[in-house]
Amino acid sequence: MQTNEQLQNIKKEIDFLLQTKSKIIIAIDGNCGAGKTSLANALREAYHCDIIRMDDFFLQSYQRTPQRLEEPGGNIDYERFIKEVVTLLRAGASSITYKPFSCETMSLLEPVVAAVGEILIIEGTYSLHDLYDDIYDLKIFLEIDSNTQMLRIINRNGPLDAQTFKNKWIPFEKKYFDAMKIKTKANIYS
Repeated sequence: MQTNEQLQNIKKEIDFLLQTKSKIIIAIDGNCGAGKTSLANALREAYHCDIIRMDDFFLQSYQRTPQRLEEPGGNIDYERFIKEVVTLLRAGASSITYKPFSCETMSLLEPVVAAVGEILIIEGTYSLHDLYDDIYDLKIFLEIDSNTQMLRIINRNGPLDAQTFKNKWIPFEKKYFDAMKIKTKANIYS
């Protein structure tokens, strides 16, 4: 979670960018439990913009092969993200229609539309993947210490799911962060 001072500093950077650009695309990447969703929601409230969440692009069951999961950043459906989002952003689209992935049903849901207005936020781990990190005007990375991270995950997901995060998802994130040097890509590091 961001402090009010951190949020104000991020907003100052956004306001500065808006002085010279008519549209900006913001990435918010970082550790699970670090406050990415909270920051994205606060920015959406302040700027009345849409958010595309990387969680909507997790792999479907048939894609979760051992080979794919060995790949740094491979547990996200980056092919679909590139096709449904990145290609349209690069082409200057004013809106993006995509099918969110549901972890509950392990399937794609009905399409949703995100407006590409003055600001669009792409929120979630894997948003700064090497294959498409060039689309952003502002890159934010949020980090959290491991003890606070686990407490937040337990509070959010419960103790059983927290063990899955600890043993599976957090190591996937770390492999991605290290292999693609994600922290060094950020304009804002918190």
